[in-house]
Amino acid sequence: MSQPTPIKDILASSLPDIDKTLRQKMFQQEILRHWDEIFGKLADKIMPVRFDGDMLFINSNDNSLKDMLKYSLPNLVGKINGLIGSQVIAQIKFSGKIGTEVILPKKNPASIENVNAQEISLTAEEIAELETKVADIENPTMRQQRLEDLEVFALAQKKKMRRGWHKCALCNVLCRPEEIICGVCVVKERDRMQREIRRIFYDAPETPFRAVQEKICESVPYLKSECTLEKIESARMDLILQTAARVSYGDMTSERAKFLVSLARQLPAEKLTPAIISRTLHEFRFNLADLPKLDAQEFNKLPKGLSRKK
Repeated sequence: MSQPTPIKDILASSLPDIDKTLRQKMFQQEILRHWDEIFGKLADKIMPVRFDGDMLFINSNDNSLKDMLKYSLPNLVGKINGLIGSQVIAQIKFSGKIGTEVILPKKNPASIENVNAQEISLTAEEIAELETKVADIENPTMRQQRLEDLEVFALAQKKKMRRGWHKCALCNVLCRPEEIICGVCVVKERDRMQREIRRIFYDAPETPFRAVQEKICESVPYLKSECTLEKIESARMDLILQTAARVSYGDMTSERAKFLVSLARQLPAEKLTPAIISRTLHEFRFNLADLPKLDAQEFNKLPKGLSRKK
């Protein structure tokens, strides 16, 4: 006859799952807390319906808004995970059910405190501060629910900091120990890096790549490893092609045409000669506005690396 399993062994094996479930619920509440930040001006028109594992179901009464967001949902998944600091959501879908709130199991911060009693707890001062934040909620049930949510989140934050998490260097979101800035700030800094590269070339088209790299590493210090010469060249080429699309075919005297030549050749304006301008614009002739008609022979002679307009 087999011996019964001791209660302590049963509890020990089940605590990781309990802790995982509580963490998931805590993250879900954090998504709701940041709803306005996630969806911006559209937050009032988009309603959370429910969570199903790592899937978030949303809905809206505005069908045109649904169509507009359909292709942006993957980006929102990344934004949410970056904001929360964990891979909480794998997919966002529109649901046929309209709901004004997400129905989630009630969170009991005491459960987390019991599970991690030896690790972390809130002080009386911290609890008092949380109570102050919910004091304006008139409904007692909603006030208590909100207080419990805040306590769950505060406990999780303290637990993270015990494990070496720290505040993002650019905002107050907690980052993993190996990170300097959070995922949301990484995206913002990447966009800023691209804008800075373009601004440098716009102000001085002749700037050498190494000089651009030094300036970007100074102005966007948290993404130094991403500021490669390849990315600088890619940003410069994008600016070249965008500028070319605004230069009329046959224009060799306008400031925009000369800027295009300076940017393509990385030469200052005073070093541009009629021959350089003519030769460069001829190379880009199929990227200019008011394109000439192509014949098969010319089409096959297009410079490699340049977009081919049909």
